[in-house]
Amino acid sequence: MLPSPADKLLLSLADNGLVMNHRLCEWCTKAPSLELEMGLANIGLDHLGQARLWLESVAPNLNTSEDELAYFRDENNYYNLLLVEQQNGDFAFTIAKLFLYDYFHLHLLEKLSTVADKTIAAVAEKSLLEVRYHVKFSTHWMNVMVGGTNESVARMRDAIEFLWQFCGEFFTFTDYEQTMYNKFNLPVAQLKERWLADILPPLAALELSLDTTLPFYQPSGKNNNHSEQLGFLLAEMQVLARKHPGVTW
Repeated sequence: MLPSPADKLLLSLADNGLVMNHRLCEWCTKAPSLELEMGLANIGLDHLGQARLWLESVAPNLNTSEDELAYFRDENNYYNLLLVEQQNGDFAFTIAKLFLYDYFHLHLLEKLSTVADKTIAAVAEKSLLEVRYHVKFSTHWMNVMVGGTNESVARMRDAIEFLWQFCGEFFTFTDYEQTMYNKFNLPVAQLKERWLADILPPLAALELSLDTTLPFYQPSGKNNNHSEQLGFLLAEMQVLARKHPGVTW
């Protein structure tokens, strides 16, 4: 069964959570401190919980289950943003990725929590309780690193410069997104301005020349065009379910 525009929107929200969770949980046993390891893992689990809620909502429409959607789709059927599938890199890179994504995620969920669709509004509202903490976490560590040593500033500068190329995808809406946002009468044109207003002040000390028009020249992950990194990520995430389909214990 081909997904409708509504199904694709829910899948994109779910896939962002699934992929972000996997990347964050890769920090287990590798984080700079035990406290940070637990923090990153817990944020990852928040994303996983949100992904499950979105998958539970869309699975009946596609006559399947949340597990089938998570573990038995290939990368060309995933709808996540390119930014979330990027490798963790060092701690600065991961914090930069979280920081850029968290504010976008926050403002999008705030909009979705107001729509007439009760399921979408309820999941968005529940997720907001967690995402507000994610924003505090990533903003705190962004400020620590930007206000830290020459080394931490240099690493954060390199991370932002690399990740900036993917941020335009936040606001380059696909046909299915535009269809649903129009249906919901959702003023998503404001998202970019609010996002920039939040993320630029903490980045000012990096003295970067960032193009705030956010041109996006990459093929869109939201339209199933991904970097090679997603294939490797899914191979690891899906290996047990694919090797032993239907197993229970």
